[in-house]
Amino acid sequence: MNPKVLLIDDDELVLDLYNRLLGRLFELRTVSSGKAALDILLTDGPFAVVVSDMRMPGFSGVDLLRRVRAISPQSSRFLMTGLLDVSDLKGDEGLAAVISKPCPMPDLIEILRQAAADYCSRVEATAVS
Repeated sequence: MNPKVLLIDDDELVLDLYNRLLGRLFELRTVSSGKAALDILLTDGPFAVVVSDMRMPGFSGVDLLRRVRAISPQSSRFLMTGLLDVSDLKGDEGLAAVISKPCPMPDLIEILRQAAADYCSRVEATAVS
């Protein structure tokens, strides 16, 4: 079974690209808003990996990933941004790793695979404890 991955970006063209290139490798869900992401997390979660764009209408990727952490603390969380200043993450350890945007697709695939493997390890460790 492929790992569950949730990608959030307000650009529908970006989401279409993700679906075409990543949909065969992962159980992929894509949404264009933070609210839709939270709804899917509550109904279809947990997800091994959650990747959010930084700038979106409604609330930022940072705000979204804070909420994701509360709902699904074991999910691997990534903030995808083309911005150099990610000072919003300072002092919030464990919130998210940052992926530079644009990210070459082979690199993104490897990041997602490793993050999904890390998620599985965390879940297994919790089940054993």
